[in-house]
Amino acid sequence: MNGLATYRSPCLGLCDRGPAALVERSGVIYRAAQLGPVTPEQATEIVRTGMWSDQDHSPTAVTSGQLLRRVGVVDPSSIDSYREHGGVVALQRARAMGPEAVIRAVSKSGLLGRGGAAFSTGRKWESVAKEATRPHYLVCNADESEPGTFKDRVLMENDPFALVEGMAIAAFATGCEKAFLYVRA
Repeated sequence: MNGLATYRSPCLGLCDRGPAALVERSGVIYRAAQLGPVTPEQATEIVRTGMWSDQDHSPTAVTSGQLLRRVGVVDPSSIDSYREHGGVVALQRARAMGPEAVIRAVSKSGLLGRGGAAFSTGRKWESVAKEATRPHYLVCNADESEPGTFKDRVLMENDPFALVEGMAIAAFATGCEKAFLYVRA
């Protein structure tokens, strides 16, 4: 297929829209998109051109972002390297906004959990923040129990401070006093 290799991959968390593809372009301007449904030919064309057609059966961009933009750029063992590449800025912004505004922004973003229920992250955070029972605990489930999947492993091994920063923002917004990272042996 035009000299590009194709690879089989486990579910991207878009199983209901499968087959799906995660397309990333690194460089000066990082771009990423999760697309579904998408054919192997469409995915190849997206990789080749960086664009997809507006035809009736073209893939739908489900979400885009810069989750992996620091992978291969930062030194994963150095907080200073993380900060030099924009790390901790989001946490500072969240603290300046305040917990309620952070939850509103997350709700407005439409961010969904990656589990089978695709539950609204903003709604989940809001219910935790409003719960009167204390203390609140945050648990980041990095189990990756699905056979052959390592969708979170890349981030945890190559940009671990991003995970810690995300957990800190979630804990701040929801009023969690302690946070735990669950990783299976």
